[in-house]
Amino acid sequence: MKIIYLLGALIVLLSVILPHVKSADTTTIDCTKPCWPGMDPQGKQTSCTTKQATKLVVELSNNETSKFYPFCVLVDELSELTLNGTSSFMNASENSTVTLWVGSFSSDKYYYRSVKTVSSRESFTMYYTVGIQLSSGVLNSTSVSQPIKFVENCDSAKVACSLDLTLPCVREKQCGMYYDQSTEKQQDVKVFISWTGTDTTGTPLRSYGLLPSNFRYLAFENYFNQFVGLITPQ
Repeated sequence: MKIIYLLGALIVLLSVILPHVKSADTTTIDCTKPCWPGMDPQGKQTSCTTKQATKLVVELSNNETSKFYPFCVLVDELSELTLNGTSSFMNASENSTVTLWVGSFSSDKYYYRSVKTVSSRESFTMYYTVGIQLSSGVLNSTSVSQPIKFVENCDSAKVACSLDLTLPCVREKQCGMYYDQSTEKQQDVKVFISWTGTDTTGTPLRSYGLLPSNFRYLAFENYFNQFVGLITPQ
């Protein structure tokens, strides 16, 4: 009876989430007239409605130079940004970082690699999850100190990934993968974008609630393992 219950819960919950996970690399989005919840190049800020196109930029830095990767995504759609071919660039430095820009607003910088030690195995960040908070469709740093926030996915001890305790925790912040268990393609930077707050009409944004890390506390281990399959590079 318990197995039937768990399978039923899994089917219902996945039916809610899977339609909302989109790849920004493969989905064609018309970004000719985007909204600018941050500010556009002319310094103008325009509020966004749910499912309206907007532009994001992922900045990668390896201490010697920076690279910028623009993406077009839909507001309140859980989006997957995969930066193909970036592993070599990020592995050039132990202190390589990832930053997300929304117009003139930027997130904090997050490290990509673990600190090298003699005794421990080296690891890299398997994926990042980011929550973008809008207030009436725009970013507002006066009401929220950091409206572009990287979600930290480590356990309470800051040593393992909360989604899979067999995986390492990179710099006590993000779920990682060991280099000796990965391929070069798996080391490419991957970022999941979600949204919270309200759009220009006051409609609540809900994609932040679809992030895999938010389901750790459900008592459905089989269901939880399905999320690990969704976010782990294949």
